Amino acid sequence: MAMMLMTVLATTLILGTITEAAIAASYRDGLVTRYAGEAAMERAIDSARTAPDWGLLATRATVWSFTDDRGSATVRATAAATDAGIETLELTAQASGPAGSLRTLVVVITRNNPPISAWIRVTSWLENP
Repeated sequence: MAMMLMTVLATTLILGTITEAAIAASYRDGLVTRYAGEAAMERAIDSARTAPDWGLLATRATVWSFTDDRGSATVRATAAATDAGIETLELTAQASGPAGSLRTLVVVITRNNPPISAWIRVTSWLENP
């Protein structure tokens, strides 16, 4: 009876440890993928900041990419508009990371039209819409 009780306790301990390790690895992989998407988005925003016409970025389906040894991401300019002297650009990032983790990030940025400086405003930042 004591051996059976010890076996049950040991099995429970092992299964709990395996489950916790899998949860931690999944969380880590999700963060790596998230950071890859954010890095690609920051790179795209920095490039878009100096672009003379955001409308051309969207019509040409401009793509920025970020690759690292643990993940990669691509950002596409998906929509652009101009309204009342404000130019808007929507960027969509698709990131993939370790163990097949995937993340999507949609960011909307705005600036004055014509651009007065390199200043832009992030008006929306949505993860996994």
